[in-house]
Amino acid sequence: MAIVQTLSKHSFMDAFKQSSRKDQFSYQALSAIFEYLEDYSDSTGEPVELDIVGICCEWSEAHWSDIAREYSIDLNDFAEDEDNDSRIEAVLQFLWDNTHAVQLSAGNIVYTQF
Repeated sequence: MAIVQTLSKHSFMDAFKQSSRKDQFSYQALSAIFEYLEDYSDSTGEPVELDIVGICCEWSEAHWSDIAREYSIDLNDFAEDEDNDSRIEAVLQFLWDNTHAVQLSAGNIVYTQF
């Protein structure tokens, strides 16, 4: 038998901020992870256990250029525009093809590692 507690987004973020992993994600990333997990739970009808260490092992937050470098995403065919929109879109598409990802502001992306 398990006891399940429903957390609000605020409670979810507080749990992270009170843990030893408080600096793992930005506010925006925690918000995106919460919304993803909430949607997942709603769509499957199964509760999601709050496992801070597990979430930190499964999810990452990084700048699009760091992700491109880490996963060797070839961006040479994309012109460098002022905002790098086409390059960011290519990185996001790569992630969406392989995992789950949400674009955040300032070129950062939160995604599940694979």
